[in-house]
Amino acid sequence: MRATKPTLIMTATDDYFDIGGAWQNYRQAKRLYGCLGFPERVDMIEAAGQHGFPPAMRVAAARWMRRWLLHIDDAITETESPVAEDEALWCTPRGEVMLLDGARSVYDLNMEQEAKFAEERKRFWSETGRDESLQEVRRVTGIRRLADLPRPKVIKTGEVRRDTCRIDKLVLQPADGLAIAALLFVPDAPRGAVHLYLHADGKQADAARGGPLEELVAQGYVVLAPDLSGIGETRPTGKHSYAQYLPPDWRESTIAYLLGTSLLAMRAEEIQLCARFVSEARSTDAPRPVHLVSIGRVGPPALHAAALERDLFARVTLRNSLVSWANVVQTPLSKNQFVNLVHGALRRYDLPDLAGTLAERIEIIEPLDAADLPVGQ
Repeated sequence: MRATKPTLIMTATDDYFDIGGAWQNYRQAKRLYGCLGFPERVDMIEAAGQHGFPPAMRVAAARWMRRWLLHIDDAITETESPVAEDEALWCTPRGEVMLLDGARSVYDLNMEQEAKFAEERKRFWSETGRDESLQEVRRVTGIRRLADLPRPKVIKTGEVRRDTCRIDKLVLQPADGLAIAALLFVPDAPRGAVHLYLHADGKQADAARGGPLEELVAQGYVVLAPDLSGIGETRPTGKHSYAQYLPPDWRESTIAYLLGTSLLAMRAEEIQLCARFVSEARSTDAPRPVHLVSIGRVGPPALHAAALERDLFARVTLRNSLVSWANVVQTPLSKNQFVNLVHGALRRYDLPDLAGTLAERIEIIEPLDAADLPVGQ
């Protein structure tokens, strides 16, 4: 899209961005610029070292700017020059804008805006019927109706036998989505209801012998424990420099956003697919009622899935789920909230609004604030 504007790509050999990707981008850019008749307008420099702006890059940038802005094509170099004291470059009396009288941060502005949105939301939900309100939620999130979601192909990859149940290893492959790895616990003597068990740390988190999943199986419940996108067997590998405040799947969240959706919406649809599957599993007549259990950061997508497909779920239990998005705005240093953002949602609804539509069907246990601490702590 930028062609044919003069462009210099500056890269470092050992940057955390793959140098191979930089060269691939340069090759494609050079090819495209050449097709348009201006191959000289794109170039690349690779400097030894890590992420930064070392002398080699500074010199290359200055030469590039002189060539294309001043029309001077020479080989200048960087000379030693005095470095000014910080105070000499201050534009404010004490060197920080927030120290000015009456200064407000982005956090202050966001909280002020959220207070206005809160009044609008309150009015909207008081004046609008439940079905119409949920239709607006569907519009904002882009979450499709269950009836519009193709049934996934189900592949059994193995099984494990325990004392009173069988555990099927499954892969649910939607026609237009990512593969969902899942464990299906089938008791020897199943009873009526089934459980869909979601855990932010993956399907294996509570699957050990004697754990919470086996406790449900011991009561005769069929239980499906899936890995939603970015969790468990689809969890990204490797470390990143933002790990203290962003979960490992922040990259997937960003990609989803760039594609015009959200990881929350994708996971909500996956939850609905899994709920439909387990409700019909081993059933010879009508689908069985689904009890939805959510542990941790998967609470918001679970809440959306249940609110938008009420008839699919008999009961919903959210443990350690985020109390509200408004709390994220009110918490300057939030943790691990990026994966559950929905662009523009607070203009129309917040998580408690969705919970209210489920009334007696929902139980919220030990909710967390945006700093990942128990509410009120």
